[in-house]
Amino acid sequence: MRLNEGQIMDYSSIFAARAHRYRDAQVRWPEIRRAELECFATLLGVRDGERILDAPAGNGVLKSYLPSGCDYLALDPAVDFVEACREQGLPVQCAPLRSSGLPDGHFDVLGSLTGLHHESRREEVYAEWWRLLKPGGRLVAMDVAVGSAVAGFLNGFVNCWNSQGHAGVFIDQADEQALRQAGFIEVRQVQCEYDWCAADAEQMVGFMVDLFGLDRQPPAALMLEALAAQLDAGCRQGGYRVPWKLTALLACKPGRLPC
Repeated sequence: MRLNEGQIMDYSSIFAARAHRYRDAQVRWPEIRRAELECFATLLGVRDGERILDAPAGNGVLKSYLPSGCDYLALDPAVDFVEACREQGLPVQCAPLRSSGLPDGHFDVLGSLTGLHHESRREEVYAEWWRLLKPGGRLVAMDVAVGSAVAGFLNGFVNCWNSQGHAGVFIDQADEQALRQAGFIEVRQVQCEYDWCAADAEQMVGFMVDLFGLDRQPPAALMLEALAAQLDAGCRQGGYRVPWKLTALLACKPGRLPC
């Protein structure tokens, strides 16, 4: 994690411009990231009766992967995402990740899926998350790791074909240190590998163009070439598959509840 290095946009400014396209991709092709969301939900381990904060929540897609008896709250700074959550009847807080305005010690679990790499000052985010968790509460932050093939694709191909660019600040060992400095214990990493799976190559191209806001309109053949070369994507097992890998940071807030 490169802290205070250059002018890097944060999550709020990025998705103020393209949240609607991201949301549309998730709604139109909800099955493509199913394996990712199932992996994330398993790591969260949310139980009935537990209170979970999903931050940033995007359009609230995680909710359908959680137990129906949990107490779910979405948090997102992007107005389009907040409206998407409200349209589904999900409770949602519109606020920055660094300053949620929510009460101290309120949540049993805090989950964050692929939003951190848009935040350069993550030590502030971790301090806020520590404040929000109950004693013994647990954190699962799943994101792209520095040096990974996914990182190269995002800061290479996506950066080239998105007019905003993509300057992801990906997670590394400094994030573990920052979590410990914020007060977390039992900090560790878990590697998560699975496929994004579409019915065919055309569907995957459409999904990625919208999900990543590729408004410079890359030719489909060029995208498929990049996916094959950089991520070993291709047609197999009855669909078009893109191997995807994220790193999950797991941690607990000290206290009386079991982590």
